[in-house]
Amino acid sequence: MSFFKMITTEIDVLLTTVRTIEQGKSADSDKESKKYFDEAAIVLLHTEDMKKLSVENNKPVKIRTKYGEVVVKVKESEETKEGIALIPVGLWANMTMGNSVQSNGIPLLKNIPATIESTDESPEDIQHLTSI
Repeated sequence: MSFFKMITTEIDVLLTTVRTIEQGKSADSDKESKKYFDEAAIVLLHTEDMKKLSVENNKPVKIRTKYGEVVVKVKESEETKEGIALIPVGLWANMTMGNSVQSNGIPLLKNIPATIESTDESPEDIQHLTSI
């Protein structure tokens, strides 16, 4: 048996946008506030997915899709299933979503194939993301 633990540096998930109560309340007050940043610049992952990444609650992770990438903080959630990542609707989610729409004109905001990896980078604030 090896003395070295195999650490997964990234996992593949399906990324889905969600609306959370706290994110919605903070968006109504001030989208440039720390409260909004703390509620929207996150991704919710199942405990097992966090273990696979060897990442702890509130640590930064990078989400990559074929449309773009963004750094957010990870939060443990029992509200999601293993292999599914939930990201609150907002600018951080928008950085990973394309502009493609379904036949009814609704953007594709659910079940986007994505890769998540732990990172030392910090999530960018809304002012920086709006200047990109």
